[in-house]
Amino acid sequence: KLLAEAAPRTPPRTVRLAEFQAMGACCSGEGEVVPDPPSLNEIFENLPAAERKLWRIAFASLDSTNARKLASDHELLKIFLVGSTTLQHEGEIASAVKQFASADGFLDKEAFGKLMQANSQDDTSALTMFQQMTAHSDEETIDCADARTQLLLFAQGRLGIGAEWEDALWDRVLDASLASADLQLNMESWVKCCGLFTRYVLAINQQMSPLP
Repeated sequence: KLLAEAAPRTPPRTVRLAEFQAMGACCSGEGEVVPDPPSLNEIFENLPAAERKLWRIAFASLDSTNARKLASDHELLKIFLVGSTTLQHEGEIASAVKQFASADGFLDKEAFGKLMQANSQDDTSALTMFQQMTAHSDEETIDCADARTQLLLFAQGRLGIGAEWEDALWDRVLDASLASADLQLNMESWVKCCGLFTRYVLAINQQMSPLP
């Protein structure tokens, strides 16, 4: 496997999702048409549409009582967000949820979608990575081959996703994420590609590890 020698820094997110599943979330209630999950091909062909499908499915699964809203302190919501967004810690999860929750502390389907979209990439971490990669160089760009390596490390380390993925899938994700990049990436190009890469990884992880 690619980067098999790299020491894992974060437990795989499928473990966290297994914890979610063990807590017994249910599928959606009456009156809500939940789409079928997108295929891998659909994710690569139309990522925004695939993301919207995945988020609708997740909301329906979390809304086990068909209340059409989720409490901001919903424990299963917190577990899901750790496994499906760039949010990692309880404090940042609470802050992000509060930003989109209503005054009475609930998230409807629209607010949930906005929450997911706002936290499907991490530009701050991408900037930090770029600064670290170029700190000891006179160049203000990074090589595309180095970018591929660093993106893999980001996914398996910072996000804790994909240690068990096949090389062919990683190649497909990296090719799609860097399709518009030149052989040398400046800071703007790196942040853009890193954001797209993160969205692909999170979407595929949700597609491969669906909620019950």
